[in-house]
Amino acid sequence: MTATARKITIIVCAALCVCLCLTAAHITAFADGEYTRDVTVRDVTVTSGQNSVSVYTDPVDYYEEASQGYLTNYEIRLRTVNETDSVMYTPLYPNTTTGRKGNVTEYVCQPQGANYVVTEINSAGDGSTYIPVGGFVLSLNNDSHPNFAKVGDVVGFDDSRVKIATKAVESDTKRVVVDNTNTTRSGPMVVYYDYQFGAKTGTNVFGTEVTCQYDFDLNTFVVTSFRNFGMGDDSGSDIPDNSFVLSAYGEGYRQLLVRGQLFNEGDHVKMVGFDFIRFGGTVVGEYDFINPTLEENPAGWETATTPFPAYRGTNQTIIYRDGWDYNGAAGTGTNIYGYEAAVDANGVVVELNVNVSAIPEGGYVISGHGTGRDFIRSNVVLGATVVVDEETKTYSVSTTLNSYYENLVTSVNSAVNTAQTRINQLYDVDRQYLEQCMAQVDELLVSLEQVKTDIEQALEQEGLTQEERLSLMMQYNDSQLEIERLRHQIIVSSAESLPVSSRAVWHRPTEITWAQLEENISTYREVGINLVFVETLYNGYSTFRTDVADFPYNSKLGESYTDSSTGTVYDDYLSAFVACCDKYGIEVHAWVENFYVGTQQDVPVLQNHPDWLLYNDDGSIIQRNEGGLYIFIDPANTEVQDTLINYYLDLFDKVPAVKGLNLDYIRYPVSDQAEDTGYTMAAMKGFYEQKGLTFSDAQLADRNKMANKFRQLFDVNYLPGGQKEAEENYSQWVQYRMNVVTNFVRRIKQEVKDEKGIMLSTAVFASLTESRDDKKQDWPTWLTNGWIDIATPMAYYNDAADVQLRVSEMIMLAGNNCYYYAGLATSYSGLPAWQNKEHIEASYNAGAQGYVIFCSTQIIGHEDVQNALKSGVNAKQGVSPHAAVKDVVKAYADDLYDKAQRLYIPAGGMTQQQAEELKNALQEIVNMPATDAVEIYKVLVAVERVQDDLSDYAKGYSRQRINEKLNDLADILDTKISRQLIADGDWDPEEDNRRPTVTEDGIIAPPPIQPEEPVNPDPELPDDKPQPVQGLKPVHIVLIVVGAVVFVGGAVAAIVLLRRRKR
Repeated sequence: MTATARKITIIVCAALCVCLCLTAAHITAFADGEYTRDVTVRDVTVTSGQNSVSVYTDPVDYYEEASQGYLTNYEIRLRTVNETDSVMYTPLYPNTTTGRKGNVTEYVCQPQGANYVVTEINSAGDGSTYIPVGGFVLSLNNDSHPNFAKVGDVVGFDDSRVKIATKAVESDTKRVVVDNTNTTRSGPMVVYYDYQFGAKTGTNVFGTEVTCQYDFDLNTFVVTSFRNFGMGDDSGSDIPDNSFVLSAYGEGYRQLLVRGQLFNEGDHVKMVGFDFIRFGGTVVGEYDFINPTLEENPAGWETATTPFPAYRGTNQTIIYRDGWDYNGAAGTGTNIYGYEAAVDANGVVVELNVNVSAIPEGGYVISGHGTGRDFIRSNVVLGATVVVDEETKTYSVSTTLNSYYENLVTSVNSAVNTAQTRINQLYDVDRQYLEQCMAQVDELLVSLEQVKTDIEQALEQEGLTQEERLSLMMQYNDSQLEIERLRHQIIVSSAESLPVSSRAVWHRPTEITWAQLEENISTYREVGINLVFVETLYNGYSTFRTDVADFPYNSKLGESYTDSSTGTVYDDYLSAFVACCDKYGIEVHAWVENFYVGTQQDVPVLQNHPDWLLYNDDGSIIQRNEGGLYIFIDPANTEVQDTLINYYLDLFDKVPAVKGLNLDYIRYPVSDQAEDTGYTMAAMKGFYEQKGLTFSDAQLADRNKMANKFRQLFDVNYLPGGQKEAEENYSQWVQYRMNVVTNFVRRIKQEVKDEKGIMLSTAVFASLTESRDDKKQDWPTWLTNGWIDIATPMAYYNDAADVQLRVSEMIMLAGNNCYYYAGLATSYSGLPAWQNKEHIEASYNAGAQGYVIFCSTQIIGHEDVQNALKSGVNAKQGVSPHAAVKDVVKAYADDLYDKAQRLYIPAGGMTQQQAEELKNALQEIVNMPATDAVEIYKVLVAVERVQDDLSDYAKGYSRQRINEKLNDLADILDTKISRQLIADGDWDPEEDNRRPTVTEDGIIAPPPIQPEEPVNPDPELPDDKPQPVQGLKPVHIVLIVVGAVVFVGGAVAAIVLLRRRKR
């Protein structure tokens, strides 16, 4: 259909599904030079009865010039149409009318059944003929083709190159075709997003967007704003109430939504071919299999030996019926790269998500990948009715206004019931406010039902115009949105605010004055943030004035910062940021991006040390699978490691108030054998030496020659062992690079953490396979060896169930040697603000003791997110779990006494005397010393004694709630025992991962490791029955198994305490 003229160099990079950025996959094209998208299709034969004519379509092309991947020039070029030309104008033409004047007759052809039929003929030659969406206009010279057809005649063409668009958004004169609705923007296209997609578009900066909002006075949608190419971040544009966003991406498309190209602010626009509220129609989709097996669905294989999860292949749609089981998954067991609709036994859609939570009893789930995913996202809505036709392998989706209403009632009732249960069970929520919201939402539902009835009656009348229909629909939508806002407020306000939890954020430096710093940091304090990981080393620049010349101070930040209240002048951003945070009681750790140095090759570190560049297997330096023009320096280069460590040492010398170091990009770039990386002289030489091989002098003198020789290790044509030897070599090469990173983390622990007495944390990917295979990042070793104080697993998933699963898996694998604060990108991924609460609670349920929001841009300036945090999960200020034992215990003691007065005593769950006795018991624990592992253990024992005697203090729900908090305290204390043992040198998990037994009398080392084949001391007992170890106090644990695989640690079982026994 299209022809392209190119004079460009293109680098195509796939953005990852889990990174410090996005949860959805995007394809990003960076192009330099010129590009022309020519939409004209030539030599198309059109017939009507005995008449035929050869035409071309849409005389227009879209011209672009770009530099560094950014648009620099663009033009929509309408081509001259000669008087004798025969032209077919389709909706792809950017004008709503043909504009062709002269001796022509124009035939308007619209679909009727399977044919196109002439519905109107314009012989005036005035260029005013409207080009219908879903149809076309045939524009013919009167002399060459007189009387080609008459109204009612069928006009046809048999040319698959011509695609007639069926959806568009247009003003009076201009139009843009809509390729997809509410789907991932995954290729050159225009996508429409509205309230059914979420709060944001979730699109990256390599496109353009326009926002259109409904004006109730004008009864039309009005263009309100534009998002220019390269602007914003990867969370995309906001989707305001009663609005939609058009999003264009890709060469020849991205210019369409630039201000002034087709639309301007204030333009009145309308949807053609679809509605803002889509109901009253039926669409039909296709599916591939029901409850598939690999035998019947070969496309379910991802590789020759590994199937796709739940056997859902590329671009497939699978139906999973009740009874389906894949490795014990609660839902379908599919991966996160699709979209699903859960249909209940009555054929009603009850859940939509990337992965639905469960298959409804008696129902099924429609699960799509690729094109199947896009169809579900575009056409299936909550409350719709679905019918499956197994003969044709199709499913039909029908919607009515009543189905929308009933679904809203169901979702509101669910939120209200949850809130009421939490009130009744004495969770610490704002009862008065929740009851007010619940009463208000009940009243609004009654009013909405009347609105619905009025609309249904109006729709039954004949002669209802499109304008009248739109007005009625938008009235309904506005009322519905008011109810939805209340529902979301009920949801976020139903969350408890924990007395002890880290509420953290990754902060991007943007402030250039003290006033800006104070404004943002005071906002953090207001919404309950108590820990900030501030970006300190990024893009090759520093936020403090370091003596390490390779990382100069970032000139985009303020030269100095003056505290207006004290007159104190701070010489750099980091010093000022830390001082301001200290004023508001917020702890600061430095977030550093170790081996990633940005996207520009002229940064000082690369100018000073071109030999530090990280090379790919093809000799390039731009990483191909990072989602941008990312450049890394070589992790295997000792000089690189030394420089980074010197920078970190200088950081804590210059800004000692920084309490910790948060390691990001502590890995290799994403790669696999097909597109590999790490081909530096240091790494290749090191791996060669490890294998007992040597390079020639000529190869050692030339990186390219060295790489040519090195690649032969993985080429079967050069190996006597063939494929097996090649695979073994590559596996060892992966392990070598993992070891390089792990050894550097060990160095940071020894040379920075131990020397400076700071906390060490790391931002790692929650998926173990992804971390090790793709990023050469062996975080389980770092955590189980006790090097890391705080793990911040990047659980960047859309569904709260996935967040809980991945964080639980990480804790299960790595144990309780550190604190876990789950990294969340809820709002950054374009999800609505209230889902922050869902993800935070999922993190807590998984065992995390806190969370970290990526990133500051999703809190600052976003009142909806701020409200979601401070209405529930952060309603009260919290103490960080890694704070001093005394502070942690006191926080719990104060919290329980406060709740006793407000909740438990009024509910009859305890008396005032019991509350005072509990307060005194906890105060005694607060006053206990806790300077070493034994003393912390005594504190833990004292807490457990209170739990054992809890029936003396409270009953019923009051007792349950108190016990829950004491369990949380016990878990934190147990982690503190591990950290203290390591800090005091009483335990080195790297030498022996069995934690010593701590008692009130001292520390007992683990017994010696038994030989692999121990002698059976008692012939009466079978060899495989374990012998009891005498003299050790038993520790009761609960092993939480999530997922389908239980990992076993070898011949000697390394028992890691995952969760203490709940009392």
